[in-house]
This record gives sequence, C-alpha cells and structure tokens, in this order.
Amino acid sequence: MARHKMKTPQDIAASQKFMRRKKLAETLASIGMILIAMTMLVTLVNLDNKAIIDICKYVFAVGALVFTGARSINVSAEGESIKLRRIRRMEFWSGACFLVAAFFWFYNETKSVSVGNLAVTVSLLRDTIVFTIAGAVIQVIASWFIYYREKKELAEKKG
Repeated sequence: MARHKMKTPQDIAASQKFMRRKKLAETLASIGMILIAMTMLVTLVNLDNKAIIDICKYVFAVGALVFTGARSINVSAEGESIKLRRIRRMEFWSGACFLVAAFFWFYNETKSVSVGNLAVTVSLLRDTIVFTIAGAVIQVIASWFIYYREKKELAEKKG
C-alpha cells in the first residue's frame, strides 16, 4: 500500500501563495501585452496623426514595463525541472525586446524633424516594429516550449 504524505498547513499556505503569485504574474503580463498590441495597432492605423502617436508611445512604454516586470517574477514551482526554468527565463527576454522597442520609439522621435509625413513616421517606427515583432516571436515560442515541456514532465511523472 502506497503511503501518501499529508500536507501540512504550511505546505498548503505556500502552495496558495505560489498560485497567487503565478496568477498575478500572468495577469500583469496579459495586461502589458494588451497595451503593447493595442498601441501598435492604433499607431499603425493612424500613422499620420502626431497626437495619437505621442500618446501611444507612452502607453507602449508602460505596457513594456508591466510585461517585463511580470516576466521577472519567479513562477517556477519548487520541484520544477531546470529545463522548464530555463524556458521560463526566455519570457523575460521577450520583455527586454519590448523595452528596447520602447527605447527606440523615444530615441528615434528625438532625431525626427516632422512627424505626420507617412514616410517619416514609418522610418521612425521601423526599429520599434522590428523589436516588437522579435519580442512577440520569442514569447510565442517560449509559450509553446513551456506547454510541451510541462506536458512531457507530467507524462513522465505518471509513468
């Protein structure tokens, strides 16, 4: 007969604390990603409107900070494998790409003379768009890897 270890109140409290931290991190990351996606969409639809672009760059930067902060929170379970922890670290680098994209948005705008001209605006946002796409690709790949790795480790535990 197999013996099951009884969970102590400390184990239950630690588990609940971990789940709250994980839920908070995922919620913040989702909010940051929504802010990033919406500002890029609004900006690309309104390339000739300087007022909207000026507002969007700040919202984008806040979204990048929120996303990166959320991905900096350790959400690895105590018994999690080193491979899964490394894959989770990839998500932080996605946030770093978004921060670099925000930096380039502010930096390139200081070099630009006139925003409002479509060609100037697109060249101004070129680096921002490239780093945003890179961050999104890294995030998608990391999500796939995490899903498949968790699935594999669960299958190995079941035997």
